[in-house]
Amino acid sequence: PSNAAEMAVFMLSLSRSAALLTRPALPTPAPRCSAPVLRAGDTNLWSAVPWSALTNCDPIAIVEAQLASLQDGDVASCYHLASPGFRRAAGSAQKFEEVVRENPEYKPLVKCTRYRVISTLQIGPRRWRCRVRVENVVGRIPFSAEYHWDIVQQSETKVAFDLGQCVKQKVDVPWVAKSHFRGVVVGWDSECRQTDEWCRDMKIDALSRGRKQPFYAVLVDVRDTGRGMPQMHYVAEESLEGTDLELIQHPHFNFDDGGLPSQRHFVFTGQSDEDKGTWTPSDCLRAQYPLDMEGRWLVSRFFLDNRLNQGSEGFDI
Repeated sequence: PSNAAEMAVFMLSLSRSAALLTRPALPTPAPRCSAPVLRAGDTNLWSAVPWSALTNCDPIAIVEAQLASLQDGDVASCYHLASPGFRRAAGSAQKFEEVVRENPEYKPLVKCTRYRVISTLQIGPRRWRCRVRVENVVGRIPFSAEYHWDIVQQSETKVAFDLGQCVKQKVDVPWVAKSHFRGVVVGWDSECRQTDEWCRDMKIDALSRGRKQPFYAVLVDVRDTGRGMPQMHYVAEESLEGTDLELIQHPHFNFDDGGLPSQRHFVFTGQSDEDKGTWTPSDCLRAQYPLDMEGRWLVSRFFLDNRLNQGSEGFDI
C-alpha cells in the first residue's frame, strides 16, 4: 500500500480474513437413523436392527422403524417403540395387533406397498408430529392414505419404586382411611395426572415436591382400609417408603383370588425377585410399565388424517 489510508484498509481486510479462518466450525449434526422409502419385496433394512438399538434414535427414525415393521406385517413389534401411556391405552400387545389388523382405519398400514414421511413439525419442546403417506392395494385397486404420528420424549425422572414393591405410607394424607397403610405398587405416572380439582382437594401442591414427582397406583392391604374394603390409592412418591416383601391382602393382588378378567393386568405371578425385594409382575403389567425409558423418544399416538375421516381418534396416550 502506498499511503497510511490504504495501509489501514489493507490491515482491516487481513483481520477480517483471519477471523474467518479462525472461526470455529459449526457442530456436525448427530447422525440420524434413517430408512429409505421401501416397496414390497425390498429388503427391510430395519429388520436387521435390534429394537433395543433404536431406543436412542430421533423422532423421525422411530416413526420410520414402526412403518417398516408394519410393512413387514410385524405389527406386534411396533409395541416396543410405543410410549408407556400408549401401551396402557392400547392394552396388551396382542390386543393392539388385533385392532391394527382388523380396524379399517389401520389395515392399510399392514403390508403396505410403499410408505413415506412427507412432513415433520415440532409442536412442543418434547413433542413432534410426522405426517405419513401410505400406499396399498385392495384387490387390484391401488390407493393411498395419510396418517399423523405423534412422538414424545419421555420424562427424565426415574421412579423410586418398581412394580411389585411393597410400600407403606410415610406421610399422613387426607384421603387415607387409616394411617400408615401397607400396599404394593401396580403402576405409576412420572408426574401427577389427576385434575386440578383433585389436586386441590388432596392438597397435592402443599407437598414439598408438589405435582412434579412420580405418583404411584398402590393396592392397599384390606386390613388397613378401615372397613376391610378393597382400595387402590394414587400416592405421591414422597409419601411412601419401601418395606420388606410381604403378602398383601387384596383381591387383585392375585387373579386366582378373585380378580375380574378386565383387571388381569393387575396381577403378579406369585413369584418374587429376592434381589430386588419385589413381587414379579405379569408380562402384561410389565409391558405397560417398562423400565429405563427416561429421555427416549417413543410414539404416543397415530391416527388417520382427519380430513379424510373426521371420526378418527386413533391410538392416544
